[in-house]
Amino acid sequence: MDLIEDPLAGRTAPINLLKHNRRYEDVGRNAVVAAEPAAVQFGGFQPGEVLQQIVRLTNVSDTATRIQVLTPDSDAFKVSHKRGSGSIPPGLHKQLVVQFSSNEPRYHYDCIRVHTEAGGLLIPIHAYPTMNAVSLPKRLDLGKVAIGETVTKQLQLSCKVSLDFDFKVTIVKHNKCFTVEPLAGTVPANGSAAVTISFTPVSLRTEELQLEVLLSEYNAQPMPVTITGSAAPNVIRDNILATATADLSTLQQHRQTQQLQQTGSSSNSPSRRTMSSPAKSRSGSPGQLTRGTRQRNTLLPAMTSRQQQQGQDLVLDGTYFPAALSTQHDINSVLNQQPGKLRTKDIKSAIATR
Repeated sequence: MDLIEDPLAGRTAPINLLKHNRRYEDVGRNAVVAAEPAAVQFGGFQPGEVLQQIVRLTNVSDTATRIQVLTPDSDAFKVSHKRGSGSIPPGLHKQLVVQFSSNEPRYHYDCIRVHTEAGGLLIPIHAYPTMNAVSLPKRLDLGKVAIGETVTKQLQLSCKVSLDFDFKVTIVKHNKCFTVEPLAGTVPANGSAAVTISFTPVSLRTEELQLEVLLSEYNAQPMPVTITGSAAPNVIRDNILATATADLSTLQQHRQTQQLQQTGSSSNSPSRRTMSSPAKSRSGSPGQLTRGTRQRNTLLPAMTSRQQQQGQDLVLDGTYFPAALSTQHDINSVLNQQPGKLRTKDIKSAIATR
């Protein structure tokens, strides 16, 4: 299938010699008549769809003038207008109705020829399919990344018509911390393609990259995109703390579920019901618990009461957690640990054992 239509191909009607034996040097405007719009464009049509636009031929001279409108050669374009006296007074216009319809998704071109007293006037007509309304973000933020790590994101280009479209990526502002690939490619018919952007910071600063994406379609304009990314300290530590907090929350929910199940099973036994009152009187109401007890139950719910009384540490994924995280020293001891390595006091006890 040809991607560009020949206006005279397949036409059975006789050719009007007035169209092809005279010169048309002016496009859109001459000394007598001005066309609005100067060129007619039917962009993004669907096969079988009928599109319509209005063209006004305005008399820009000081006297009345006569014009003669010659319709296009292509069967895809039709031009109609009201038959009048033939002369157009100064400042007034003649209205043309231009219609387009085609079952072939390709580029169509023809023109309207207008004979005036100042010479021939040409009004181009373009009809072309478009990929679809591509919406790329003007700004894309890749967030905070640790130095040496890489984060990637993609710009999606999709096509909803049965034609392939090429695209090209131009780097306007280069930056060595960013990698863009591919810089050129093809969006397949009724498919999609992606432009991958990778960011690897090398210093603690905010980096910026500017690029433009251009599609190979008629009257296409470059689409600018500004991409930013920054490197921040303690990103890895924050991620580890967030993971540990989530694990502790999961353990807390699991422990609470087990305690509720144990409480429900023990409350059904007669011996437990008879002994519950003295225990409640000794321990007091939940609102009368001491501050240290509330801290231990909230921060380390996974520890048993015997471990808390004996001051034993809780081991989670090779990291030791003290019985109570109540001081800055306890928190520092957790953050400074390296999983899988012995602590200082464990090394001393190992040496003493030998």
